[in-house]
Amino acid sequence: RTKSFHIQKIISIKKSKLEQYTQEHEACAEELKTHDEGTAALKQSRAEKETIIRKEIEEYEAVVKKREQIKKRLVTVESAYTEIQSTMENTNKQRKKDKAQIEKNEKELEDLHKLPEKNQREIEDCNKKLESLEVNKVTLNEELEKQQAELTKTTAPLTEKRLKLSDELVGLKEKVNTAKGEVQVFESQLKILKQAETTESRKYETLKSSYEQSQKSLEEKVTRVDELKESIPRMKTEIASKSAEVDKMVKEERNLSMQCNKLRTEINERSSVMQAQRSNNKVLDFLMRMKMEGKIPGILGRLGDLGGIDAKYDIAISTACGRLDNIVTDNYETASAAIGALKEYNVGRATFITLDKIEHHRREANSRINTPENVPRLYDLVKVEDDRVRT
Repeated sequence: RTKSFHIQKIISIKKSKLEQYTQEHEACAEELKTHDEGTAALKQSRAEKETIIRKEIEEYEAVVKKREQIKKRLVTVESAYTEIQSTMENTNKQRKKDKAQIEKNEKELEDLHKLPEKNQREIEDCNKKLESLEVNKVTLNEELEKQQAELTKTTAPLTEKRLKLSDELVGLKEKVNTAKGEVQVFESQLKILKQAETTESRKYETLKSSYEQSQKSLEEKVTRVDELKESIPRMKTEIASKSAEVDKMVKEERNLSMQCNKLRTEINERSSVMQAQRSNNKVLDFLMRMKMEGKIPGILGRLGDLGGIDAKYDIAISTACGRLDNIVTDNYETASAAIGALKEYNVGRATFITLDKIEHHRREANSRINTPENVPRLYDLVKVEDDRVRT
């Protein structure tokens, strides 16, 4: 009856401890659930923040890329503008030279235009002289025929006169031929000048068209540069705003990460404790069931459950004795069988204390020792019902 009473008392203590552990387990499970919900909310919030930050970063990178493209285009436009400016300066210089050359050519052309008129007058004068000489020649020939008879008498004087007139006629013919040669030379020069005028006129039209196109292109590029200059301040403002938002979100992400890490650490610690308790309880329940079924009868139980001590010494005994969760068996074979069963059913692991291996400590454990002021040992304060474990 006394043994049954003690067994009922032990069962009652175990039930109360089991209820306490169950309540603690439920409280921890509820707290873990709360933390899991908070963690899920934080993860969702973090995912949303990361999505927003990723979008902002993509927009920022797109803006930076666009800014770089605008910078490149601006450099290209400035280079083209400088090249066009240089071309315009060279064109203006060439245009001034061409204008001066055209004025000179026009003056020479004007002189050449006047020259044919002058030559024409000279030719007309020569033709008139020629006509006059022809008329005189006809007249002289008529007079020559009329006076042929008279000249026969006076042959010598008339012959001399005829020779003299012939010489004059030859001289006049030479003058006419010289005048005709000069006219041909002047006509050739006039043709050359007309060709040069045509060439220069074409060059002038080409340069004029090129200048107009360059002027139009320059105006378009200047307009584009003005537009780009107006858009640059706005883009700088947008970039600064986006950068400030990104910095703010990075700080928020850092704070949230710290909070998440802290919560994750706490959850991991509590999970580890709970997992260890679950594992130990699972192993102990399995071994005690094997004992109840008679498969491993030599299992005595958990070391901490085989004895009792006043509650005020719980902390002291837990601190001093780190093997309270070890399983006590009567001998080494029982411990080996228990280990084999744990492995076979993949329940978990356990550390065993075999009484046959520590039996030689029994006499020393039961002997009294002198302590300061006769203060009892923690070992002496432990109440054990089974004398087999009093070692």
